[in-house]
Amino acid sequence: MRCSLVRERTRQVQRLRHLLREYFPAALDAFPDLSAPDALELPGKAPDPARGARLTRAQVGAAHRRAHRRNAEDRTRAVIAALRGGQLPVAAEFAAACAASARALIAVITTLNEQAKTLEGEVGAYFGRHPDAEIYLSQPGIGSVLGARVLGESGDDPRRYA
Repeated sequence: MRCSLVRERTRQVQRLRHLLREYFPAALDAFPDLSAPDALELPGKAPDPARGARLTRAQVGAAHRRAHRRNAEDRTRAVIAALRGGQLPVAAEFAAACAASARALIAVITTLNEQAKTLEGEVGAYFGRHPDAEIYLSQPGIGSVLGARVLGESGDDPRRYA
């Protein structure tokens, strides 16, 4: 189920990326990972080029701190520069319609992020109860979600493989 949520989130992020490319390409430069919390918060507050250019350093910095970004100050400068950089003008009505669509997509992506995180917690809790969970988790790069998937794919019969 979590995989389905992640696939759906990817679809919605691609739709948002396509929409922003049409009317607000500076947002794509400012937010390369459109599924990240700060990349969803800031375009939600300023979903069009005019409002994006008016975002303050304090607003952008606060979003980065809430998202626990490293180098928040450097990232803030880069986002402000990208949003205030030159961009071809678009009609106000077109930008308003696209901004409404962007806000709707951002709400869907935010909900999918929350639900995927909830499912990750539940998978981790159930997987942690398995007697061999510690063995799976001791492997490099395997966390609770991937460990549960490996367990599901291989089964838990210890005599199955020599």
